[in-house]
Amino acid sequence: MAVWVHYIEHKLNETISHDCF
Repeated sequence: MAVWVHYIEHKLNETISHDCF
């Protein structure tokens, strides 16, 4: 489960730099 979350997190990080997660 954490795998897909990490994928999305990485994608978002690549698009927008944010420190929410």
